[in-house]
Amino acid sequence: MQPSEERVAAAEALHARANDCSDRGRPEEARALLSEALLLFGEPEDPGDVPDQDVARAPGAARVTARILISLAAQGDELAPDESLSERRLARALALAMSSGSHDVALTVHGQRGLRALRAGDAERALVHLDAGVALLEHATPRDAGILLLNRGTLHLDRGALDAAVDDLAQCAQGAEAVGDAMLVFKARHNLGYAEFLAGRLPEALDAMQNAAEHLLPVLGEDLSTMPIALLDRAQVLFEVGLLTEADALLEQAAQSFEGRGLTQDLGEVEVLRARCARLLGRLADARALARAARERFGERGSATWVERARLVELRARLDLAADDDEGRAELRAVRDAALELAGPADGRQQARVAALVVGAEAHARLGEDAQARDLVARAARSRWGGAIDVRTSIAVVRARCAFAAGDLAAGVRAVVAGQRALAEHRARFGSVEALVASGVFGERLAELDIAAAASTGDAHRVLDAAERARTLLAGLTSVRLAPGAERLAVELRRASEELRLAEPVADHAQVSRLHARTIELREQLRAEGWRTTGAGEIPAATRAADVVRALQHGAESLVEIVVVDDTLLATVVDEAGARLVTLAEAAPVIEASHRLRADLRVLARPGLPTAMRTVVEASVARQARRIDELLVMPLDVPGPLHVVGPAWCVTVPWAVLPSRRGVPTSAGPRVDLTGPGPGRPWGDGVVVVAGPDLVDGEREAAEVAERWPGAELLVGRDATCGAVTEALRSADIVHLAAHGVHVADNPLFSSVRLVDGPLLAHEIASAPVTARTVVLAACEVGAATERAGGLPLGLASVLLGLGARHVVASVALVGDGEARSTMTRLHEELVAPGAGVVPALARATAASQLSPFVALTTSIGN
Repeated sequence: MQPSEERVAAAEALHARANDCSDRGRPEEARALLSEALLLFGEPEDPGDVPDQDVARAPGAARVTARILISLAAQGDELAPDESLSERRLARALALAMSSGSHDVALTVHGQRGLRALRAGDAERALVHLDAGVALLEHATPRDAGILLLNRGTLHLDRGALDAAVDDLAQCAQGAEAVGDAMLVFKARHNLGYAEFLAGRLPEALDAMQNAAEHLLPVLGEDLSTMPIALLDRAQVLFEVGLLTEADALLEQAAQSFEGRGLTQDLGEVEVLRARCARLLGRLADARALARAARERFGERGSATWVERARLVELRARLDLAADDDEGRAELRAVRDAALELAGPADGRQQARVAALVVGAEAHARLGEDAQARDLVARAARSRWGGAIDVRTSIAVVRARCAFAAGDLAAGVRAVVAGQRALAEHRARFGSVEALVASGVFGERLAELDIAAAASTGDAHRVLDAAERARTLLAGLTSVRLAPGAERLAVELRRASEELRLAEPVADHAQVSRLHARTIELREQLRAEGWRTTGAGEIPAATRAADVVRALQHGAESLVEIVVVDDTLLATVVDEAGARLVTLAEAAPVIEASHRLRADLRVLARPGLPTAMRTVVEASVARQARRIDELLVMPLDVPGPLHVVGPAWCVTVPWAVLPSRRGVPTSAGPRVDLTGPGPGRPWGDGVVVVAGPDLVDGEREAAEVAERWPGAELLVGRDATCGAVTEALRSADIVHLAAHGVHVADNPLFSSVRLVDGPLLAHEIASAPVTARTVVLAACEVGAATERAGGLPLGLASVLLGLGARHVVASVALVGDGEARSTMTRLHEELVAPGAGVVPALARATAASQLSPFVALTTSIGN
């Protein structure tokens, strides 16, 4: 081999190593290797001083030099954009390619020019270059052909041409698989997942992205799902699902990686999406700061399109922060003018311009400029980019705001219903409870507008209708399906949780830490598995006020629906006399009292509590109970049986502790359901009683309960398994479960009851409909709930209700074993009586106690 051939071979090896570094997101290392390769030929990194005619090189040397210059231009575009330097490198590369007859290299020049134009936001120029490259595709190496198709597919995604994008990406994946280019296969398949995202098929998008990473794990030996660009794309999908905290966590990881590698373009894109997450999470100042930082970053790079996108998120945060005073109106005018400037003359042809139209429209609406607002949202709605759920609900918000402001209540309600219908269709695609619940964040503003407008009329029927529209939309879990890998992961998690529980008292710190990390890992895998599951596509129908009035006109039970308007509690009371609207107290004191009451009950359940402390806490319980009674219950003037519908804090009030409700049938739930139990077996036909391990008197309680039901199935000891209980929920009429339980406040779907083979999670139960009419959870605080979008309660009990159980009896705070056993025994003594109802039975069972935390949760009234 001649020395020149040795240099060519050495340069090619360095170039290959640089490409690998680039693929793995290490541009600084790639650039250093490319510089070293150029030195072998005495080629300057800046070809500016090389005469245009100086292309006299041996074909092999000319070819590899051209390829190195192209890669160097690409790294420069990533790290420190210098358009003139990049163009000089590409021009020199093209001259060398043409002199050596290397059409395949000329193709890559077109591809890089196209990618640079794409990053700059010039889609039309990018497409011209990429199309020129594709015209030379027959000359390309498999890798170069794949990269070109990948980039053009990405451009088509950005332009919304999904069919063309899928064609390019599928061809790229097929070609890369044929030659064994694993990284290129991953990128193409991952982007095909992104195409699913743009098409609105979010579970399918997450599934495709995860499959792309998992498929190549054995080949590449690393988890590609943790690559920063993969994290960014997955975060975008999670944002559209409504999983904002989860999206932000991925973005934080991606930001650290991009920043460490000097990838400022990608870092800015992360900041834009983090700003959008922060805004919907209510952190408006953070949203504005993140968007401003991204705008400045893009400005330094000259990324005009991304400057515009960042500025729009910043304007959106400023709009939300603007108060309704003179200073706020001045800010609204500034936001309006800036948004209209960004919207320009375009009629919604680009995504950022649609966002500008919507921001401008809302600013117009808040300023009372309704005609202009309606015009702008009409332009936005006509755009192909108007299909994103946050855009569609924002358009509905503006239309409803304008109609309500004009006094046209019917038009406002139509706008609300249209927005809620769009959100319902969006949510129906999700198969996991977590995704269904999270997506409700996009409907909160619509619900608030709807309820406030109804309340302003003083019409109780309108308020009830508005409240139930929102509650039914947010609470409906009719689309849930079993995730393909959920059962296996749940079993693994159960085993790991049991290992951890048994190890904690005796094992060393390292072992406990390892087991703890494993349980966290399995939890996240189980959650992600659910996110990838498609829904059944069912959309629940809201209960109407007229039907509620009709259902209660001849009964003894009253319904109270609690809403919050301008920080004040309002109650719609429906009884045999009809419907009336009652203004109650400020919301904050009542909510605080409800939280304190549950906290006090938890303290009282601790064994061995000193007498002096018990006296103090009992006095606090009495004080908080009286406060809730005086502010929330007494003004309702409902002495008899009562069903309360409201947000999470309201549903989980321990009603039997309130003086006015002790011994009086009282139930609560997240929404109203008038469908009734439907045809089926007689009451009590099929009773399963279960006792979990390590519960004082648990088996005795279970035996006493089972004795009261002829033919009841008793599951204790090794028979009390998670599988047996899950089956009972799908087949029995009454399921009684005496077991230790826990409510996980920060992740309610991991709330559980402990059985002989480990914890039975709400996650597992939420995989199919529940047919048991009544579920009794004689377990510690599993009736508690965490508040989610729109005040929706989420926990083990609420999941059971959402999946079809008619009644769930559960404790909303810790309860002592003795208290639980005596209450449950009395409850079933009442239930076996002919014609017994669950709610009256619980009222009688708890009447003798002043501290019972058990509640009857139900969506059913009048039966």
